[in-house]
Amino acid sequence: MRLPDSAQTEQHVLPLFYFLAYIIATMIVGGLLAYPLHFALDPWFDYPFHRTTSRSVMLAGLVGLIPFLKAIGSYNKAALGYDRAASDFIQDLLKALAIGTVIFLPIVFALLAAGTRVFDPRVPATLLGFGELFLKYLPAALAIGLIEETYFRGAIFSAMRRHAKIWPAIAITSLLYAVIHFLRVRYHIADDDLAWYSGLVIVSHAFGNFGNPLAMIDSFMALFCAGVFLCLIRVHTGHVGACIGIHASWVFVIKITKKLSSVDPESSWGFLAGSYDQMIGWLAFAWITLITLGYYVFFVRRATDTDR
Repeated sequence: MRLPDSAQTEQHVLPLFYFLAYIIATMIVGGLLAYPLHFALDPWFDYPFHRTTSRSVMLAGLVGLIPFLKAIGSYNKAALGYDRAASDFIQDLLKALAIGTVIFLPIVFALLAAGTRVFDPRVPATLLGFGELFLKYLPAALAIGLIEETYFRGAIFSAMRRHAKIWPAIAITSLLYAVIHFLRVRYHIADDDLAWYSGLVIVSHAFGNFGNPLAMIDSFMALFCAGVFLCLIRVHTGHVGACIGIHASWVFVIKITKKLSSVDPESSWGFLAGSYDQMIGWLAFAWITLITLGYYVFFVRRATDTDR
């Protein structure tokens, strides 16, 4: 029996409500924990309070993640995107690392060719130096890819797919993915002015980027499109191994590029670089959109056309 449109809409929105509620609860709990945590760590670490708050929110999210996923029925291999033989999973991940690097390098070359980014002469371009950067940034990139893909293309996308058609699930997952990137804690409070609620004040300012949406629209659209591309990879492969590889390779290339180069503020093509990290902007949006369309047409269209 077909549900009424209103009931279908409620089913579509329900998983999104759960995840938004979890994110908000994490921020509130992390904000409340920040004050005692700051003074507990003070004898050993000289962290500014906003950094302690950021770590406190991350800790609250990590501690509550498994109980939350269990509560919504997303704590299993299939839902998280790990329902594959380990050898196949790792093989897809490693191939995606190489493919993702090839996909993102044209963006780097174009930014350098346009003069938007210029090589930093202070960074020695030696083989040993590149080796150190490789060892420093690749593990971090893999960790970021693992965590974010398990959460977004794993738990969130699977939860959405249980309640929605494939395109609404892709759109909502990608929208949430883009939004999360702009929740940044940058507000400063001096230690002399701290109170038990100061963490909540810091957290409330994490939404400051959304006060001027036009300033972030370039990077937001690029991240949204990247989210769509990664969701399509999950649909096509059936797991998150390749998603982790693509994501990690992009993070790795971005970190290396930012280390070896800097933005030229006088470049007439500066708008291409983007507001988020001076890498992901209109140029990245255009290129990733083109890649996504090609990937959809040649690899994913049949799977999505049968479940619109």
